[in-house]
Amino acid sequence: MAARYFFLFFLLLSGFAGQAQYQHLLHKTYAQRYLALEKTFYNSKYLGRDSVYLFGELEKVQEAALQADDEELQLETQMLRCEYYLFGKQINHRLFEVQMLALRALADQKGIGHLQVRTRQKLGYFYFSAKHKYGPGFENYLQSYQFMKKVPEKELPDKQEMIANIGSAYYKFGDNMNARKFLTEAFQAAPSYKKRLPIHLTNTLGLIYREEHKFDSAAFYLWKTYRMAEKLHDSTWMGIAAGNIGINFYLQKKYDEAIPLLKIDVRESIKAHEFDNAATSLIILSKISLQKNNLPEAQAQIRQVKAMLPKTSDLYKHLREIYPLLARLSATKGDSARAYLYADSAHFVKDSLYARRRTMMTTMAERKIELEKHRAEMQRLEAQDALQATLRNSLIMGIVLLLIIAALVINRQRILHRQKEQQLQNEKEVIESELETATRQLRDFTNHIREKNKLIEQFSTEIEKHKDQADAPELEASKEARDKLMQATILTDDQWEEFRHVFDKVHGGYLLRLREKLPVLSPADTRYIVLSKLNLTSKEMASMLGVRPDAIRLYRHRLRKKLSITDDKELEQLIKSI
Repeated sequence: MAARYFFLFFLLLSGFAGQAQYQHLLHKTYAQRYLALEKTFYNSKYLGRDSVYLFGELEKVQEAALQADDEELQLETQMLRCEYYLFGKQINHRLFEVQMLALRALADQKGIGHLQVRTRQKLGYFYFSAKHKYGPGFENYLQSYQFMKKVPEKELPDKQEMIANIGSAYYKFGDNMNARKFLTEAFQAAPSYKKRLPIHLTNTLGLIYREEHKFDSAAFYLWKTYRMAEKLHDSTWMGIAAGNIGINFYLQKKYDEAIPLLKIDVRESIKAHEFDNAATSLIILSKISLQKNNLPEAQAQIRQVKAMLPKTSDLYKHLREIYPLLARLSATKGDSARAYLYADSAHFVKDSLYARRRTMMTTMAERKIELEKHRAEMQRLEAQDALQATLRNSLIMGIVLLLIIAALVINRQRILHRQKEQQLQNEKEVIESELETATRQLRDFTNHIREKNKLIEQFSTEIEKHKDQADAPELEASKEARDKLMQATILTDDQWEEFRHVFDKVHGGYLLRLREKLPVLSPADTRYIVLSKLNLTSKEMASMLGVRPDAIRLYRHRLRKKLSITDDKELEQLIKSI
């Protein structure tokens, strides 16, 4: 009994300790806890963990926030759950969209400025980059930009990054004018703690000017990118910047200046496994070599490109450049037959790319139509808002004002009712998702144990079968290997805690009901009952617990005696009934 009270005290103490580690987040503004959240949750280390672990930590944060009546921190835990569904190990776009839309509505209702901006930023990225729904994507991005103007800059430490996200979206869409506008504005915002963000901004501006054939402006920004990367000792970005500068020189036919920079890009890109980047620079180098009539150098460079083609993401894009070079190289050597084959292959790739480009052009046209519709809708809504504002100012009669107030109150109640229903639905979906994950983990765990148990039995049978044929050292080594394999399946205390957590999610409240109904159980009794609940055999239980099957029979006998149960069937019925 004393041990039981000690165990309960230990659990209580552990719960307080879990909450205590997040006390520093309580009653802080978003700006004050931004870095702590970034380092703790918004990074690949935590987002790469399984949902059971991460959501367990978020429950500790939420409990601490609930006890301290910190509403914004409670909402932040919802934001973190959405972040996991978008970028985490177990992506779930459906849950992300449902919960983020609900959180956006809640942020608007409560007038929390930073959350109004951030929810729209995440939805903008989701629709634009993950779903390729460019209308809703731009709509959320531009709404976030409007809300940014209302929030003081000191309350948005990641404002520079968010403005840059809008600029990058326009650049990917092919709208260089708006891309340059937002990227330039991002430079004027307070700098982000992310040191590589300015490098990315500067490089993108350089690429925009290069696409517009404004080579002097492009060179200015690309060299600036190189120096910024050099200052951070970032060799990958130094290589990328050098390659972009080299291409800028190549487009101006300044080949001697381009060659050393392109070679730097090839070397650093291969080191960083950026094979598309390396292939692009190598192809340009081979073009320069052919232009200089340096055939051995061109041949070696093309051979290097061909070797890395399987590692690139866009094979046809590089083949379109390589085949004409190979045809030209073969023709120069007098091999007209091979030159013809390469020329024919070039036409085939060109036709394939033309078909793909035609599809892309159609998609781009659809995107532009979608964007124009979005802009027209935004203008219509703005005009409608202005008209409603004028009408509201004109309504001076008391009776009309009372009717409007009544209508607003009724509408408010409807909205609150819908939001409550939506929140309950969201919570139900989250619970179902977590239960599905826990069930799968529990099934995988037991299947893993069964497979290992079969392997141990097979290993033991082989040892017995060949023990007369093998010499003593070899037999001893085989037995030692078998013993190590058996030890690998022992359920340690740490493993038991993890297993118990997953089991309780699947069979909710079972362990609590077990303690209430049978308070006399020892930890060993509890483990035996839990494993019996999973319908494991005695051999499988023995394998998990690192004991012999005889020990399992002894556990069962002692448990029956302790509970005054006459046979095994009655014990099984008791376990199932709890």
